[in-house]
This record gives sequence, C-alpha cells and structure tokens, in this order.
Amino acid sequence: HGTAIMERIRDQWHCIRDGLRLIQDYEHRTGEEFDLICRTRSDVILMAAMPDWDKNRVLFGRGLTMQMQGWPAYEMLPDHFFIGPAQLIQRFQQLSASVQRMYDRQYRDTTNAEGTITDFVLQQDIPIEIRDVPAAIVW
Repeated sequence: HGTAIMERIRDQWHCIRDGLRLIQDYEHRTGEEFDLICRTRSDVILMAAMPDWDKNRVLFGRGLTMQMQGWPAYEMLPDHFFIGPAQLIQRFQQLSASVQRMYDRQYRDTTNAEGTITDFVLQQDIPIEIRDVPAAIVW
C-alpha cells in the first residue's frame, strides 16, 4: 500500500463529497429536503427489500466486502453500501479531508477503505446500525 492507493480512496470520497454538495444545493434551491441518502457502488444491487432499521442511524450492510474477499463479516464497515438520514450522511463530506489527515498526521494506513470508513465513523461519533442487507456485488 502507498500514496497512490490513498489518493485513489481520497479522490473517491472527493467525488462523493461533490455529490452530497449537489444534494445540498438542490435542497437550498427548491426548499425540498431528502429524508434519506444512500451511498452505493454501481456494482451493488439489492436482491430484496431493505431490512427495518432505526432511521436515526446510518445502516451499513454487513458482509458485502467480506463476501467479495472471503473475510469474516465483523471487523470493518464496508464502503460499498450505506443509507441513513440526510443530516448524518452529509457529514461524510468531510471524509476526503480526513483520509489525507489520517495518512499525513497519524500515520494511519488509509489504503484500506473499510478500515478508513470505520475510523471516520468512530471519530465523528456517527450512530450506526449493521444489518444483513440483501445485496450482492456483481461484475
């Protein structure tokens, strides 16, 4: 792992930040507000209805990354799919800057996307819920 991978992950979160800013701009322009915002990769599909969860928390799907890599589904939060209240998801705008800070100042290996998102959620005290989400990664 090295700087190139860290920059790829940071740049991915720059794009997500820009998308979240577009949502804020739309809400400001129209006066409409989103209740929930979902972040998902383009290769993740839902296979059935979403599980119930506390809508005051961000829902992370258990095990999507682990399915892909054959890991046990318990150590880290996958960055492939999550959904939650708009005000909590908007906090993820800060993640791209946080990736750079963790890498530069804290010597944290930010090249692991799942570990990085787990660290960020803990740092920001974002309430989460982890459930089995009927989703799959398709290639």
